[in-house]
Amino acid sequence: AEVINASITNKTTLRDFNCPEHTGYCNLDDKPANADSTYCHQDNNLVAGQGYVYEINTWTESCIMYGGKTIDWQLYDEDNPAKGVTLDFQNGDYCANIGGVETNRHFKITLQCPDDNNA
Repeated sequence: AEVINASITNKTTLRDFNCPEHTGYCNLDDKPANADSTYCHQDNNLVAGQGYVYEINTWTESCIMYGGKTIDWQLYDEDNPAKGVTLDFQNGDYCANIGGVETNRHFKITLQCPDDNNA
């Protein structure tokens, strides 16, 4: 297995922080219409998949997955495709019920290319 260094200073790996054992994302696709507000707080409704983006709290030695392996992408500028892309790593760990909407964490990053004089 590949070792990924989470810290350059002490060579701690993601495995040292139990990152594969994170809480998991709420399986909203299977959520029944009549489910109550505790649906995503129940362990059997959380799916602990692996991801690409993690937050590591070195003080509490805990790990939160912010972005799973479900990735949505779009062009940064539809009129100039060479301008870059935006990647959204979805299905991170379950976050909260915000305004009545169950929410999983996600991590969005924009990779913007320098002006190529195409526009």
